[in-house]
Amino acid sequence: MRREVVLIGEMIDAAEQARSLVDGLDLAVLNGDRQRRDARLWNFTVLGEAAGPIDDAVKGRFPEIPWSKPVRLRNRVSMGTGRSTWRFSTRQLSTCSPSSSRSSASPSPLWKPRAEAAHR
Repeated sequence: MRREVVLIGEMIDAAEQARSLVDGLDLAVLNGDRQRRDARLWNFTVLGEAAGPIDDAVKGRFPEIPWSKPVRLRNRVSMGTGRSTWRFSTRQLSTCSPSSSRSSASPSPLWKPRAEAAHR
């Protein structure tokens, strides 16, 4: 279970960082900033890499979390070939973040209690 706590911590950190990179910016600004785009892609990759090996028992305890979405997004980032593949909107970020059903900018309030519960 310790492994899952570390992985979920990585997911929380990556989701918070990816969200902070887009807060308050419109899509034109986001797509025009190469460093910000690369940083988002890195965090999407980290998020997906950490979500993949989470134990099925932990995933089963928290079925409301879309565990496969970060993995699919990571696959899209790592397998993409065209420039359009690299463009992600805030809406796409929110569909893989644990706060997708809320308007809050930070996903951690939903995930942190679950990370603690997974550790028990």
